[in-house]
Amino acid sequence: MLDVEVLRNFLIKAKKKGYAAGSDVKAASDVMVTKDENGTTIYFSQGDWRYEDNYCGGEPFGGTERVFYKGKQVWRMSYHGRVLDPSDKEIVYPFLKRMLSFIMPEKPFRGPGLYLVGDMHYNNTSVGDIEDFFGNEKILICGREIYRAVYIGGVVDI
Repeated sequence: MLDVEVLRNFLIKAKKKGYAAGSDVKAASDVMVTKDENGTTIYFSQGDWRYEDNYCGGEPFGGTERVFYKGKQVWRMSYHGRVLDPSDKEIVYPFLKRMLSFIMPEKPFRGPGLYLVGDMHYNNTSVGDIEDFFGNEKILICGREIYRAVYIGGVVDI
């Protein structure tokens, strides 16, 4: 039987070392990044656990995060999103990476429920828990929505 708390702790560590780490992701010795015709994939391993985040596109983008235990996939999340106005891209992605680094242990899917920084707001609404969930996230600046994404996932084949 899968220990959900061990999965949760590994997932939090992996996500903080992955995309949310920004440019630091390439400097980490326990993280590998590859780019090919299937997009970019970030790998993180620790003991019997392995995390992969594969994403592609730009506007819009899509991706899949997977967790393996002893070579068997045990958790998966798919996501899709976009910056609504391409001129906001330079504002959105650094802010999004920062928000994703504030992952919440009780819902380790994306960022916190609500986070405010000056005129920028990050809002993440989800239903469910690590075993079965779906949600959406938005970024607003001065009340104007500039980014949105949806996600869904949970444990698989356990």
